[in-house]
This record gives sequence, structure tokens and C-alpha cells, in this order.
Amino acid sequence: MVASARRFFVPMEHPEHGRMEVVSNPIRLSQTQLSSPQASAVLGQHTDAVLQAYGYTLAEIAELRNDGIIS
Repeated sequence: MVASARRFFVPMEHPEHGRMEVVSNPIRLSQTQLSSPQASAVLGQHTDAVLQAYGYTLAEIAELRNDGIIS
């Protein structure tokens, strides 16, 4: 089959759903390495890092989480 020969679908590990087949990048350039697909961030995955970048301390972030303001 053409799709399998061109690696149209490639395996990817998803943190919540396990191994799955996803569509690969259809564009092939002769001197460019294809990157492996990655799962998008899950809800709240980068919240602490973003809030720290804006000056929040870990204690303040924990308080926001305890108050139900962030997840």
C-alpha cells in the first residue's frame, strides 16, 4: 500500500492514550530530517512554568491550585 510505503501514518506515544498511529508530515524535503510527532500538551501541563515566568512563587501557585483557581 502506498500510505505505508511513504510512512503516511507513524506511531506516537501519547501520555494518556498510549501508542497510536497519527498522520506524518506529508511534505518530504531531500535535505531535511523528518521530526517525530509529539502529543500536544495536556490541560495544565505547563501552568507552573508559565506562572513562574510571570513571577509567581511555588507557594503562590500552590495556593491558586488549592483555591481551585488553576488546575
